[in-house]
Amino acid sequence: MKLTWLLAAALCAAPAFAQPAPSDAAAGAGTYRVYCSECHGREGHGGRGPDLTSGRWTHGSTDADIARVIAKGVPGTGMPAWGGDFDDTAVRQLVAFVRSLNAGGAPVLPTGNAERGQESFWGKGNCGACHMVSGRGGRLGPELTRIGAQRSLAYLRESIVKPSADIAPGYEAVRVRPRRGSSITGIRKNEDNFTIQIFDTSEKYHSFQKADLDSLEEMPESLMPPGSLSPAEVDDVVAYLDTLRGKP
Repeated sequence: MKLTWLLAAALCAAPAFAQPAPSDAAAGAGTYRVYCSECHGREGHGGRGPDLTSGRWTHGSTDADIARVIAKGVPGTGMPAWGGDFDDTAVRQLVAFVRSLNAGGAPVLPTGNAERGQESFWGKGNCGACHMVSGRGGRLGPELTRIGAQRSLAYLRESIVKPSADIAPGYEAVRVRPRRGSSITGIRKNEDNFTIQIFDTSEKYHSFQKADLDSLEEMPESLMPPGSLSPAEVDDVVAYLDTLRGKP
């Protein structure tokens, strides 16, 4: 009897996520704009981070799940752990604000056909020449195995239609011109004060001493070429990309 009572008392004393109060959403809005809007958009419609108005939660749908993602981040993505910056109250307020972004709204779903989009991705669009999905494809562009969980539908569309609008960090193009030999265009993989390593458009690595270069140019445009897909085909590819969610 005494053991049962002690166990019950311990369970009651265990820390639990406090449910947000109605006033928490307003307080969380300020924190969101400062720390979260750069990736998720000022109104939560996404960008480099997922669309928070969609009502689809890859890493769990409860308030405690959302709080865990805020506090601990998501390994392997751009979502950092904010637990060292936010106390429990700030996290609770952020959860309330995130919830308010989809209050009463239906999930936002892609309009295209994912099966057709998969065919266009690997076929007409030739996206797999530069992008890898689950071990298949090229390595010049960002890996896309979990892109549906990491990016909003609007961001995915923009990345296809206007690839230079927001170039993923680490995939900015450079062109080097050696004193001997032809110029090489590719992605800068490593660089220090004396050397630079380039991964070129044919997926070959090159290493140069900077002293042997005539020029090193940072290019403003993405290496991703303009798309050849129709608007309907773009819708289909976006729908396919949205299905790529890897392992949560």
